[in-house]
Amino acid sequence: MRIQHHRLLAEQRHAIPTLDGWRAVAIALVIVHHAGTAFYASWDEYLAHAPTRFGMNGVPIFFALSGLLICKLLLEEQASTGHINLRSFYVRRCFRILPPLFAFLLVSFLVGYIVKPLELVSAVFFFRNYLPNSTAYVYSEHLWSLSVEEHFYLLWPLLLSWLVTMKRPAVYTAGLALGFGIWRFIDLHLHLTAKVLPAFDTAWRTDYHLDSLLWGCVAAFLLQDSRTRNFLTAKVNPLLFVSLLAIYVACLTLPVPMRGILIPMTIPLMLLGTLTHGGWLASRFLSLAPIRWIGRISYSLYLWQQLLFVPRWEPHVLPYLQRLPLNLALVVTLASASFYLIERPLIRVGRTLAFKVGSSSQQFAISKA
Repeated sequence: MRIQHHRLLAEQRHAIPTLDGWRAVAIALVIVHHAGTAFYASWDEYLAHAPTRFGMNGVPIFFALSGLLICKLLLEEQASTGHINLRSFYVRRCFRILPPLFAFLLVSFLVGYIVKPLELVSAVFFFRNYLPNSTAYVYSEHLWSLSVEEHFYLLWPLLLSWLVTMKRPAVYTAGLALGFGIWRFIDLHLHLTAKVLPAFDTAWRTDYHLDSLLWGCVAAFLLQDSRTRNFLTAKVNPLLFVSLLAIYVACLTLPVPMRGILIPMTIPLMLLGTLTHGGWLASRFLSLAPIRWIGRISYSLYLWQQLLFVPRWEPHVLPYLQRLPLNLALVVTLASASFYLIERPLIRVGRTLAFKVGSSSQQFAISKA
């Protein structure tokens, strides 16, 4: 009974209004981007002419969502129990991330999408974002962003355990996020890393994207503090939300100065707007059942879409299955199967095991005391 009660509480904590809707927006952008590559002869031509290229910016939305959600859950645990149980956290993450990933990798290997050992190892141990394209194929390319998130999951709970002991942890987190953004701006313009470590001169590096995740964490701190949450609820209005959306679109489409720093800062602010104002039109749209369903299966969609949405300039292993609209129907089918048969059941197993691990840790601490 206690385990079942814990499951229900965990599921309630995960049911954050509009969050699944934002996931749906993010994965839709990613799929639109990858679908658009089928109509251009080269990457350079695609970047120069394709309107779908802006779909690449679905990934920063995913990063902001991950930072916000993970930090929010850990802060709630800290507030309710007085500490953050790292073992329980990592158990939940393993059962959330690994089973669908391993299923994807197994199928990719069996059908010949992934054949190079280093490529497979980099996907399993989450350093795909540091693997040069010359040593891997396009079918595992998207796992660069999963590698970034896994590095964040490894580092952030440890850092947060220290930050919560300090005053104004949100300020320190914002400073850290700004620091990573400035570092990326400097390194991209002066090519400092390229001069010292040419092999690591890749736009997929974790240090280039941590600011997106950390700004999401800042948003979680603001939600956790009752004063700032009440302020956001009272003062933020639809006009401000539309203004933020306009800034975001301008940063994507126009040569706005420092836009690489502004985009990761703008996304969490838009998330906060809909999270604190469920009655807004945008919030109601994001909360629609079909939209939320797409958001719930977004991780499986993210994994499987890469097999079927292949750029025109890349080799097609199964060409008849990699064309619209059949590839879209197959992606939704594969993602649904992955979610209902693998992802959701094992998330529940992970929560149960995490609860047992957390209980045993508390009992051990009591016995030592």
